[in-house]
Amino acid sequence: MKRPTLSEFLRRCRIQDQTRGRVIPRWAPWLLIGCTLALVPWTVLLFFTLPEEHVAQHWDLAWAGFDVGITLALALTAASVLRRSVWTSVTASMAGTLLLVDAWFDILTAHGARERWIAVGMAVFCELPLAAICLSIARNVERVLEQARRYVLAAGYTVEGRSLVPPRPVPIEEGDATPAQ
Repeated sequence: MKRPTLSEFLRRCRIQDQTRGRVIPRWAPWLLIGCTLALVPWTVLLFFTLPEEHVAQHWDLAWAGFDVGITLALALTAASVLRRSVWTSVTASMAGTLLLVDAWFDILTAHGARERWIAVGMAVFCELPLAAICLSIARNVERVLEQARRYVLAAGYTVEGRSLVPPRPVPIEEGDATPAQ
């Protein structure tokens, strides 16, 4: 089988994305854009209307639960890396994001100079480096999966009904077969 040129390959990819089953619905990015635009005025409103201080109930449960979430995300990331799972990019992204959020809120909610310095130290030496490692893992897995996608498409695989479908075998005509040596 003749190898496609780069322009043929890119044309095939575009045609496949437009004509075959889609993994992500066409409306999904528009929904996300709409939510993003709606959050801008909401965030401005909260910034100007929320009190600077607020006493929260179940503070201990909220933070302990959040740390349980971080622990689970890190454990899932470790398991998916060891299994070489395609879920690695998802779990690593979750873990990295939760660690960034943890550092942010630890610093902003610290009470007094001592707590703030501890929070900054934890962020600089633990949470931010670990978040960078997790997000780097996610980026590397995504990069490799994107490279693999190109080869899969070039080999004739398609996406139909949200499933990967192998290429249909091409019948060999008489006289085309190469004799075994």
